[in-house]
Order: sequence, then C-alpha cells, then structure tokens
Amino acid sequence: MKSNQRGAERSRTGRPRVRDAPGSGDPRRDILAATATLMRTQGISATTMVQIADLAGLQAPSVYYYFDGKRAILLELALDANRIPLKVVSALNGRFVEGGQPVEISGSAIARLWAFVVLDVLALQALPFDIDEVHRFVAEDAESERLYRETRNELTDGLVQLVSNAISDGEMRPIDARWASLVLLSNDEGIQKWLQEVDADSPEMVGEFMADMAIRGLLRDSNSIEIVAKEGRDIVKHVQNWLVSFR
Repeated sequence: MKSNQRGAERSRTGRPRVRDAPGSGDPRRDILAATATLMRTQGISATTMVQIADLAGLQAPSVYYYFDGKRAILLELALDANRIPLKVVSALNGRFVEGGQPVEISGSAIARLWAFVVLDVLALQALPFDIDEVHRFVAEDAESERLYRETRNELTDGLVQLVSNAISDGEMRPIDARWASLVLLSNDEGIQKWLQEVDADSPEMVGEFMADMAIRGLLRDSNSIEIVAKEGRDIVKHVQNWLVSFR
C-alpha cells in the first residue's frame, strides 16, 4: 500500500521530536504503540493525530512523514490482528522459515490445533480494539479490505491444513476441515467481545477453556482431551518463547 511503502522506504530518523520522550528508536513503532494505547482507552473515533503525535513524542506533522493519516495507521494495526496468528499457524504447520531453516514445533496435529486455539485467544485479547471494529473499518475502503482479507485468507488456509492433518492422523472425526476452521476462528473472535461484558479469568485460562471446549467436540475419543491439553500446553510455551525471541 502506498502509505506503508512510503514509510518503509524512508529513513527512520524522521523529523525532530517534541521532547526527549522515551521511545523504541523506531518512530513508526512508537506511532503504532501510541495509537494502540489511545484506542484502548478512548476508542477509534476519539483518537486524533495530534494525540498520537504527542504520545509518541513527535511533532504532529512528523506523523505524516511515516503514515498518510489515521486510516493508514489503523490499517497497519488491523493487519497485525492477522499477522501474529498467521505466524503461529505457519510455525505449527512447519512452514515458517527463520534463518533459512523451518521452525520446528513438535507434537501431534491435534495438540498443535489445541495450542493454536489458546494462542489465537491470547492474541485477540491483547488487541487494543474489538475485532468487530477492524471488520467495520476495513470494509469502508476497498484497498484496506483487500489487504486485510489477503492475510485473513492465508490464516484460514493455514488452519485448514492443521485441521486436515489432525483428521488424517485419525485423531479427529472426519469432518469438513474448512468449516471446522471457520468455526474455530469465529469462536475465538466471539470470546474477545463477550469477555468485555463479564469479569473474566486470565486470558490463559480463557484460552484453555475455549480450546478444551472446541477440540473435545472434534475428537474421535472425547475422553482423550486431557492428554491433548497436556501436550498442547507444552506447545503453547514453546511457541510463546519462540515468538519472544523472534521479535
């Protein structure tokens, strides 16, 4: 997209900061972090470019050096809603390459699927916005929707492969892999919204509850859920450690 390309091609030095505000050293990252903080506390519509610049420690015109406007910043954050789960599912399928080598995530396909549900819930809970806001936002602009749907489709296809592997291994009932994948994704997104209405437990506990509930119904032997969950927890820790080192 034009705004993203412009920011990537230019130097990160940018214009002078307003003050010696603490930052990451990467103004683009500081702008995104500031926007996420403001959205979390006051929502999308109330967040202004002036507020973003102030919190990022930049002069207001400097923000436009890296992004064309508020929409470009919000699109970048919206794309992140798919990027982390996409990275996770790619690693769980053995398709993520780091340093020229595929990332190795061991474990049965069904345990990796259980782990994906937990990690997807955690990623959604960490977002500074309701995922429904993302869907409404991208629908307002054809190019934004195209970019978002592109990563969205990659995520769905990756999950279909993971589900298909679990079916092929005989661990899951023979069901439609794409329908199962779409239901799993919609369940994860739904829990993000509904948990805003109640005093929920920790995101980890919620993720495990969702994984237990969803995967139990897909197993050939539902009584094996505890074995699957135990293996899945090890995979979750492995992936979380990998994500920290990757960043």
